[in-house]
Amino acid sequence: RCGNAPIEEVCLALKFFYKMDLNVKYGMLTEICRLVSKYSGVMIPPHKAVVGANAFTHESGIHVDGMIKHPRTYQNIDAESVGQRTRFLFGKHSGKSILRYTLKKHNISRKEKELDSLLKKIKTISENKQQSLSEEEVLLICEQKYAEKLILV
Repeated sequence: RCGNAPIEEVCLALKFFYKMDLNVKYGMLTEICRLVSKYSGVMIPPHKAVVGANAFTHESGIHVDGMIKHPRTYQNIDAESVGQRTRFLFGKHSGKSILRYTLKKHNISRKEKELDSLLKKIKTISENKQQSLSEEEVLLICEQKYAEKLILV
């Protein structure tokens, strides 16, 4: 055959689908996989289920809105339970819901009519960079400090 079965996926399948409690420290799965990657020289693909850097990352407007309202909509397991964290990114598919959520989380007040122009600015910067923006970058945009930190194309 092609190789070994991904142990993190096997452990989670047994736990969640077959209700088998393995004496496994699930919260260490990501750390262990990264350690194996480091020593083997085999990189973990970013979109790898469970342990990939983007496994619990969301950007799309409707998708993020669902996550904010009810995380189980798009994540069957808690990211923290496998040593990961849920992340939201901002890009051309983002909507006002994630912007409202982020501003509220950081106690930043903006009038509803300002959100459209702020979101448009975020999308433009993301498209110019050809990558999604992090929460930290969006906060800099909100503070009008973004141009000082990055050279826009």
